Amino acid sequence: MKQFFVDSSTTISEKVYIRGELAHRITKVLRAKIGERLLLLDGQGLQYLVELERVDSGVVDAVVLSINKAENEPNTKIILCQALLKNDKFDWVLQKCTEIGVSKFVPMLCRRTIPRIHGTNELNRLTRWKRIITEAAEQSQRSLVPEICSPIEFDDACKMVDRNSSAFIPWEEENFIGIKKALLGHKLKTEVYIFVGPEGGFDSDEVNRAKRLGIQPVSIGKRILRSETAGLVTSSIILYQADDLERD
Repeated sequence: MKQFFVDSSTTISEKVYIRGELAHRITKVLRAKIGERLLLLDGQGLQYLVELERVDSGVVDAVVLSINKAENEPNTKIILCQALLKNDKFDWVLQKCTEIGVSKFVPMLCRRTIPRIHGTNELNRLTRWKRIITEAAEQSQRSLVPEICSPIEFDDACKMVDRNSSAFIPWEEENFIGIKKALLGHKLKTEVYIFVGPEGGFDSDEVNRAKRLGIQPVSIGKRILRSETAGLVTSSIILYQADDLERD
């Protein structure tokens, strides 16, 4: 069954009245008909089963059949601090990592970061990122839409880590501690930070500064992964270790 997130301006009681972009998607993209049922999520953890009773161009009215708690979120909250990437690679990271269960994205500016965005361009980019995340969350049946913030400097991202968090920085020059060894010797906290560098990787000064703040450098294998792949792989490994990829 298709599911959609409604924005905070949409009131849901016995009935729900959908307008704007979401109504367009339901009528023109999904081509839904009167009598069809959908799942609507309020972004706060509640899931509404609704039946469509009016479907016109840009106008959708539905009656609420049931309300349930949405429980498709992992217990482990992964915050992916990902360096900005060229072209549409960052968009791909947002989409795929939303699908597997990442809870928050922190775009980073590192020494070797190539894309730099400012002003109106940053606002437009952030709007597009939020749309990509929302659509990926709908497709993958997430209960909540992952957060994303405006790009920040690498050092500021590192300072977000505290004693209540676990934190790892995959680095191709780490030759002693692999991700498996790091996880076996570490009791995972419910909040886990992952730091992934740009196309050119982190430089050693950045990694050393991260280490001083308690962020553990790890290897994720003998093969060198692209930046857009490293976060997805590391997040998947951690969710697996935390039993957050099981259905029950």
